[in-house]
Amino acid sequence: AISYNYALYTPAAETKTMVVWLHGQGEGASGLEGYTDGTDARIPILGAEVTALAGDDFQSMMGGAYVLAPQSPSVWMDGGSGDIEGLAYSIYTESLHDLITMVKEQTGVEMIIIAGCSNGGYMTMIMAINYGAEYTAYVPVCEALKDEFITDEKIEALAKLPMFFIYSQDDGTVDPTLYEIPTLARLQAANAENLHVFAPEHVFDTTGRFTNVKIWFQNELDGTYMGHWSWIYFFNNTAVCETSGETVWSWMAEQ
Repeated sequence: AISYNYALYTPAAETKTMVVWLHGQGEGASGLEGYTDGTDARIPILGAEVTALAGDDFQSMMGGAYVLAPQSPSVWMDGGSGDIEGLAYSIYTESLHDLITMVKEQTGVEMIIIAGCSNGGYMTMIMAINYGAEYTAYVPVCEALKDEFITDEKIEALAKLPMFFIYSQDDGTVDPTLYEIPTLARLQAANAENLHVFAPEHVFDTTGRFTNVKIWFQNELDGTYMGHWSWIYFFNNTAVCETSGETVWSWMAEQ
């Protein structure tokens, strides 16, 4: 059986909502070598600004929400093979579903939103494909499920789900032309019912704190980050849908 280390934030007020955050490759055991062995639930929280989801702004907007942050024992896309049906798969699909179900029963939540970045974005897509409307909504951020491995049948099913995609057009790690762009085109052609997208040209520091400061994850001195880091927009609630004008947090709160 697969077991998980996980962190769970419990809000002060009673709520029926839970957000599940799925981390990227660097926060699982097969991520940065020597950094984590997959047994430290603090890593999925500290690897990105997941603490923002426990902050006053997010909690107030959501009307309170549990936040579940499980850690993958390896990488979420573990188990994918080279064929079309096999690659859109993870050995963690059923066990992650079991974990979420267990926490759901313990907390009494009814609305569950799954979000994740990169490798966790891959897993967000896998959960959407496998469990669909069982969960309330999905937020794939710089997701790593190649479009060629999503069948037309799966696109038709995904088109019925509330989804908010976030990615940067200059992502050099997960090329949008192989991932989000063709998938979104197919979803739109399938008349997706609740599809939202934020796709800036670059990942830019909107806080102004890092302008004129050169740190390792920035390309320039103007506050421009590496293109793969689009989860910054999610945690700062600065991802704004190109068509509706809604921020990702406000959209999540409406589901």
